[in-house]
Amino acid sequence: MEHSDYEEIRNLKARYFRYLDTRRWQDLRGLLTDDFTGDFGASDEEQFASPEAFIEGLQRNLKDATTVHHGHMPEIEVHNADEASAIWAMEDIVHTPEYELHGYGHYVDEYRRVDGKWCIDRSRLTRLKLDVRPL
Repeated sequence: MEHSDYEEIRNLKARYFRYLDTRRWQDLRGLLTDDFTGDFGASDEEQFASPEAFIEGLQRNLKDATTVHHGHMPEIEVHNADEASAIWAMEDIVHTPEYELHGYGHYVDEYRRVDGKWCIDRSRLTRLKLDVRPL
């Protein structure tokens, strides 16, 4: 693994969390491949078959929310010049007018290099613990 690949992927995921929490939807879209898919839970509202569906789902589901996402301890594997994967320990807090959610788990991501830059191709969130408190 090239050290620069590791750093680029680590920075990519850091930008992902920052853009998500600061609602920079267009910038977030720029981090995803054109055929991105996401699996963020059991419900249909947490399954996304395209980057556009993912961004629209975030805008809808987080409209009145304040969020904080942290990724930790990445296990990054570069498989070849254009494909990589990683597992990230994660913690998130989602605060809405109705509830506060505090979750822990892992992101399992696949990355692909597109036009010379690493992008997120697939993302799956598995939760170890989820605390939801009504407000």
